[in-house]
Amino acid sequence: MLRITVREELRSVTFQLEGRLAGRWVQELKECWQRTATKQQKPTVRVDLAGVTFVDAEGQACLVALHHQGAELVAVDCLTKAIVAEIAETGRVLTEHIEAEAQSDCDVGRESQQPREST
Repeated sequence: MLRITVREELRSVTFQLEGRLAGRWVQELKECWQRTATKQQKPTVRVDLAGVTFVDAEGQACLVALHHQGAELVAVDCLTKAIVAEIAETGRVLTEHIEAEAQSDCDVGRESQQPREST
């Protein structure tokens, strides 16, 4: 079971999660996010994981997606801190990979544009 409490404040909206972020409850979080966060004009959107007791792979993928959409993930215990750290690292690795590919594409383009020496 997962309990989702949405707290709206002046400059932020917080999704407070309590319980297990797994199975059908992941879809519930996605639907709640779509109903609430996408309509908000608040500069900060947080997902408070303090009350989360378990996260399965689908739940972690959902948190990754929310993080990529700009959600700030708040963790206080070992489990959720480890998950948030992994998500942050995954984001950094993904960004570095994309930047490396872009640089590589640029380098390939430059090589093909350079004049060739005749022998």
